[in-house]
Amino acid sequence: MSALRWCLLCLGCVATGYFANHVATVNADIRVMAEQIQSLRAEIVGQDVRVVTVTAYTASRDETNSDPGNTAIMQKPVPGWTIAVSRDLLSDGWAFGDKVWIEGAGLFQIADVMNSRWTRRIDVLVGTKKQARSFGVRQDVTAVRVRGGLGGM
Repeated sequence: MSALRWCLLCLGCVATGYFANHVATVNADIRVMAEQIQSLRAEIVGQDVRVVTVTAYTASRDETNSDPGNTAIMQKPVPGWTIAVSRDLLSDGWAFGDKVWIEGAGLFQIADVMNSRWTRRIDVLVGTKKQARSFGVRQDVTAVRVRGGLGGM
């Protein structure tokens, strides 16, 4: 389409008020979405959301206590499911057995506790030291405690 035809088409749309109506509709949609976002934020603020540092560990004696076959709540540790959390998170209302969604990593269950020197931190259990090194240290990660679990998980 030639530039002249585009100009005539645009002038026609402006003359009929198409653009003004379209802009008004888009602005109304944006306002509705902003209200929905605010409502969702209100549901997850407070004790359920934290920005933390996330690392990984293995169930070996040099990374845990003298009983690497059991977590703090005497469960068998499960790589990819078990997490240990810093004590400040437990003091803030997070509890053993709670499910936690970790940005970029997935859903896990709190079954272990970290050494008292750590704060605002979560340790994801992995199968090997190579996997732990590959996981690395991830800072400023959003972690959401899921209320009431997820359908029997």
